[in-house]
This record gives sequence, structure tokens and C-alpha cells, in this order.
Amino acid sequence: MNQYFNQSTAENWILVEASERKEVQLSDDSKVWLNKGATLEYTVEFGDKRLVKLTGEGFFDVTKNKEKPFVVETPNLEVTVLGTSFNVHDKSDEISVLVRTGKVNMRPKGFDNGIDLVKNQKGIFKKESDDLDRISDVKSNDDAWKSGRLEFDNQTVLNISKALSEHYEQTISIENEAIKSCKHTITFNQKSFDEVIEMLKITFEFEVEKSANGVILKNGICP
Repeated sequence: MNQYFNQSTAENWILVEASERKEVQLSDDSKVWLNKGATLEYTVEFGDKRLVKLTGEGFFDVTKNKEKPFVVETPNLEVTVLGTSFNVHDKSDEISVLVRTGKVNMRPKGFDNGIDLVKNQKGIFKKESDDLDRISDVKSNDDAWKSGRLEFDNQTVLNISKALSEHYEQTISIENEAIKSCKHTITFNQKSFDEVIEMLKITFEFEVEKSANGVILKNGICP
């Protein structure tokens, strides 16, 4: 156990509980990045298939092995791959899988068949309705927690502020109702929260006021 995560073993399984973002290397040289609050279970050595169990959110970069499929199991879903990179996010109401390279199969538990996903496709499983959908040509910030890069293409200021609030776990309040619907294209790459707010201030000519949990953006214009 250390300050970053708790690790225990039982019956050759390892449990990693991420109190902050954490990288884990598996015995087959596959790598997993866990978002804050996620847990990962895996065996010290893999058997006929490479099985790991995830709760929360993780990004996987899987070493290719045609003889041994790599399976990510959540309480409601299985994702099966041979070698690829993808993000899995298990939320209270839905599970999403975003593929960055290669191909995966996403199958909810209890389903006879799943759906195949390739690069820049995203699968979404709604837990309550059992709906399983595929979205193509996705431009998503789902894995921004791992990459540090957030891209917004013709997005409203309101949507941008909500995504930034979630990413940085800081509140961004916008007082000017008229500017919330203003659409803009902007990218933040490896920026701190203060740097992001400064970019918003310059771009939209906001006045910035500190609040207890973040900032309040006042006035502003649509560029």
C-alpha cells in the first residue's frame, strides 16, 4: 500500500484501487491507465484468456496476441479484443467504450451478440433500457483525463464550460445567458485550470471572479 493506491492479493488476483490517476502494467506488457476512483482486478499471470475486471473508468493499450483474447469485464458488460487501445467508462446509468486504435467487441452480459467497434467509434449501453448503440466518426473527450487534451469543435460555451468543470473538478459558472449559446472551436492541451480560465477570459473577454469551488465568468462577447 502507498499513497497512490491500495493493492492486495487473494488467490493470485491483484486489486488496484485508484485514489488518483494511476498507470498499471500487466504481465503481457499491456498497459492500463485508471481514472480517479476506478478499480482494476487482474491475475499475476494470465491463463487461456487475458481477463481483467474494471469498475469506474480506464484506458487500455493492449499488447496484440491472437492466441489469447483480452477481456475487460464490468458488472454489466464484456469488451473483447486482440490488440488495441480504447477507453471504458462504467457510470451509474450507462457504459461507454471509445476505440482509438484497432477493433473491439462490446457485449452486455445476457446478450447473445454484441457490436464491433473500430477506430473513432463509440459504443453506449444504457443499463435501464438495455439499449446498445454505436456512434461513428466520434470526436470525443472521453479519454481527456488520460491524454490531458480537450478539443471542442463548434461547441457552445455552455457545453465547453460543463466539460471543463467535469474534467478539472472545479465549478465554472457563466452569468451572461446570451453567451451560453455562442459556438466556438478551441483546444486545450496539457493546460492547468488557471491557464484554461485565462484562455477563456482572453477569447470571450470575460471578467473572472473567484468562487468557493471555482470561478464565475461575467459579461463576455461571442467572438
